Amino acid sequence: MLERKYVKRLRNKIHLHLQGVIKHDTDAKRVLKAQAILLSDEEKTVQEIAHVLLVSCRTVRNYINDFEAFGLSEDFWPKIYFP
Repeated sequence: MLERKYVKRLRNKIHLHLQGVIKHDTDAKRVLKAQAILLSDEEKTVQEIAHVLLVSCRTVRNYINDFEAFGLSEDFWPKIYFP
């Protein structure tokens, strides 16, 4: 059975921001999170997203739950600082 868990419909501004993360960010984890959220917005199932991104279903659910809780805050998108 396919699990249907989606993010709330994204506003255009957030959608564009996530596309920018995918195109320009060098941190693989942030890119994966952005891809997962955009795929969820397209109503792809957790299993479909996990298959496409080569991650576990648990990881996809965590990304969606965290995005719903934190949005674009640094709690969800921590910055990497180089010494």
